[in-house]
Formats: sequence, structure tokens, C-alpha cells
Amino acid sequence: MLMAKLLSVPLRALSGRRYTWDNIMHLRSTMPSKRIVLLGGGNVGSHLARACSSLSGYSLIWHYERRKGMLLTDIPRDADLYIFALTDTALESVWQEMPSTGGVWIHVSGSTPLDSLTKYHADGAVLYPLQTFSRNRDIEWKHVPLYYEGHEEARLLAEALSTHTAFASSEGRRKLHLAAVLACNYSNYLVTLAEEYLSAEGFEAKTLLPLLRETFQKLEALPASEAQTGPAIRGDRTIVEQHKALLSGDTLAVYTLLAEQLLSRSKR
Repeated sequence: MLMAKLLSVPLRALSGRRYTWDNIMHLRSTMPSKRIVLLGGGNVGSHLARACSSLSGYSLIWHYERRKGMLLTDIPRDADLYIFALTDTALESVWQEMPSTGGVWIHVSGSTPLDSLTKYHADGAVLYPLQTFSRNRDIEWKHVPLYYEGHEEARLLAEALSTHTAFASSEGRRKLHLAAVLACNYSNYLVTLAEEYLSAEGFEAKTLLPLLRETFQKLEALPASEAQTGPAIRGDRTIVEQHKALLSGDTLAVYTLLAEQLLSRSKR
């Protein structure tokens, strides 16, 4: 049973006989691939396209990108999986325009509930990658946490892509997405403010990279609350006020808000 799961070979194909490793690998190689239609050419869509193009047991047969002038009416109707790697605002309008198809529809959004999809296509699922994607950065999918919900095909695809998979309900996925935005998107914005400040003051923006590497490496071993350093968590209001005197605009507003929160924590 374990061998069948690892190789994605149905148990019925192995029952009643003894197979060598070579037999099993040959059996798998002759099994038909699941046909994928992928919709979306943004950051997530471009990474999924590369992954699905070389994923054992799957075949990417069509990649829809509206910006290339492609039409939804041209989509193959006989695929096994239709993956919607689109923005949250675009999902519903595309589902409304979709022709009738077979297969399973899967979206990859952290915020869109499953029932928003299944009202358009009963066989629906979610496969949410908890990762940040940029078009020109390679991703090792086997390390990406993947959260699935709905049709069994989403779990099978998740396990084919990654070694870190788990079920998450629509509500749970919304909370995961919120935490990801706090930890990733907003921390990146803070680095943007710091880089802009350094550049304006005549310093190399990437001077902060060794500091940032050590900051995130510490999180491998420590809770973030224990890894926190700096004048605010020490309760050093004098240094905080000196820093504020050097800032203005949005950077001053963000610095002040965060410093006050850390100063309050320093008193606990």
C-alpha cells in the first residue's frame, strides 16, 4: 500500500500479483497522465505552469492567458483538472464565462471560499500554496506548504508537488493567508522603506541583506517574540525619539506605530 501511494499507482493495479521495482516503474510509465488546463499567467500561474509541465503523472495541455488574446471558448473541454491561478477579483468573472467542462475545477486563492467555486462547477477544490511567488525566482515546490480542500484530486496534486501538505477549511485558509500577509507582505514593505531611506542618505540599499539573513535564520530556532531585538523592545525611548527626528511622512508614521507597540511590550 505504501508503495502504491508513493508511486501514485492504484492499488487495484498491484493486487493479486508480486511486482518488482522495475515492474512497478514500467506500470506507472504506461498509465495515462492526468490532463491539466491552467488559467492564469501571473506570478503563481507561471510557476505552476513550469511545475506541471514536468510533473510525473500529469500533463499540461493548455495554458490560458487573457493578455495574450486567448479566448475561454477555446479551452479544451475534456481535461481532468482546470486550475485557476487568477487574482481574487478575477475568479468569479472567469467562472461565469467558463464553458461547460468535465473534470475538477481548482482555485489557488487563500481568501476565496470553496463554495464560491462550487456554485459554478460541482466538482471543485482548492489548492493553496503558502508561499510568495515572483516570476523570475525559482521555487522548489517540494518545500512549499500546500493546503487543500474539496475534491480528492486537490490532495493528490498537492502530494505530487510537495512533501508538506495538509487540509485547511475555507475559514482556516483565510486565517493562514492573513498571517502570511502580516509576515511576508508587510515585512517586505518595511524593507522597502528602509532601502529607500538608505538610498536617499547615500548608502547602498542592499547593505541590510546580512542583517536580514540572520534575522530570518534565527526564526528557524526561536519564536519571533524571543528573537526581537532593538531599542524599542529594550524600552530605550531616547533612541526611538532620535530616530523619529530623522524621519518624515509614511516612514515616520510606520516607525512610530511599531515603536510604540514594542515599547508597550517591553514593560510586560
